[in-house]
Amino acid sequence: MKSIQTKLILMFALVITVPMVVLGFITYTNASNALQETVEASTLETAVLTAELIDKEISSVRRVLSFVQNSELVQKYLTPENTNSQEEVFLYIQEILKNNQDVFEGIIVVNQDQRAILSASSGEIDIDLTERAYMKSIVRGESAVSDVVTSKETGERVVVIGEPIIIDGEVVGAVLGTMLFSHIEARIDEIVIGKDGYAYLLDGAGTLIVHPVAEKVESGVNLMEQNNVGMEAVIAKMIAGEIGKGFYTFDGVYKMLTYAPTGPWYLGVTADYSDYMSGAIRIRNMTLMTLGLSIVIAMALAYMFSLSLVRPIKRLENLMEQAGHGDLTVRSQINSHSRDEIAELSRSFNVMMEEQSLIVGQVRDGSVELVSMAQDLAASSEELSASAEESRAKAEQVSDESAKQSESTLDVSQSLIELSSLVLLAKSKAENANIASEGT
Repeated sequence: MKSIQTKLILMFALVITVPMVVLGFITYTNASNALQETVEASTLETAVLTAELIDKEISSVRRVLSFVQNSELVQKYLTPENTNSQEEVFLYIQEILKNNQDVFEGIIVVNQDQRAILSASSGEIDIDLTERAYMKSIVRGESAVSDVVTSKETGERVVVIGEPIIIDGEVVGAVLGTMLFSHIEARIDEIVIGKDGYAYLLDGAGTLIVHPVAEKVESGVNLMEQNNVGMEAVIAKMIAGEIGKGFYTFDGVYKMLTYAPTGPWYLGVTADYSDYMSGAIRIRNMTLMTLGLSIVIAMALAYMFSLSLVRPIKRLENLMEQAGHGDLTVRSQINSHSRDEIAELSRSFNVMMEEQSLIVGQVRDGSVELVSMAQDLAASSEELSASAEESRAKAEQVSDESAKQSESTLDVSQSLIELSSLVLLAKSKAENANIASEGT
């Protein structure tokens, strides 16, 4: 059976705990949702804006290349007549490169046979580009942006943007602008989300071409081949050209990924859930700490408060036990000036003990009278006992005399019976004698 003190402590704990648990849950939920929505929106915005910046860089290269593409000087250089000298074209593209060094790594003129014949950096060259995939689009008269390739001229990782040069509906050559891929890598490497969040870039097959861990890029890790269903589902949407977000678990870490297409690639920005939700987790932990501290304080206050209630009750309990063992002189010394229920109980106890003492006194007086009466009755009983003994003796004497009289009466009765028999016999004989005399 639980004591009042235990019940009070539990009650105080519940009164404090339940509202704080509800308030803490609501606070944590609201903060968590708000923080998650903010981080997701911010991360997605980062992915989209970075993708747009890369697209703008590619577009700026295309705009510059369009000047070369539509240059009459370059067009005539590529015609069979070749009315313009190579030196003039070289100086022209060299000047363009010089004025756009923040964009270009190099500018190359390609002839109709898909051979690079002139470079703004090194002049006349002769490089076969027929194996480059982007040339297939160019010979069809289409603009092209290559995957990341290694420049045959400089050995650097570059992206090639190509524009066909068309005269009278015929592709007579192309102008290629190469931009160092390190510019794009730098933009991606700048993205940091929390402690462990980062960005990466995939090609159309899902292969990493930019990642903070260089070994993954060098070994050609494909995120569609990681035997991770959750991640592959998100990556599939990413390389389908969608803009959005998704969640998956990788190496035991729950992650968020926002993504957007850029150029011929696909940019992803990922963050660890526990990292970007650390603010909400701190709120949760602080709430739990506050809750725990509040419970301890509440229980301490409840203990102190319960003592003020339980101690007087315990004292009354002890007094009642003493009274139960016969000590009717005990009285409660609880503050008689107080008007609370404990003081009223104390006063009632004292009144009860006064009444009990009075009743016991009356019973004691009555007992004395009863003892006196019992003594008188005992004396009377002795007298009655003596009289009864005398009466018993007289009764025995009477009984003896009655017995003797009864024996005398029996003797007389026997004599009378015998006399009666003789009388009847004499009468019978007399009658027989009369009958005989009459017969004669």
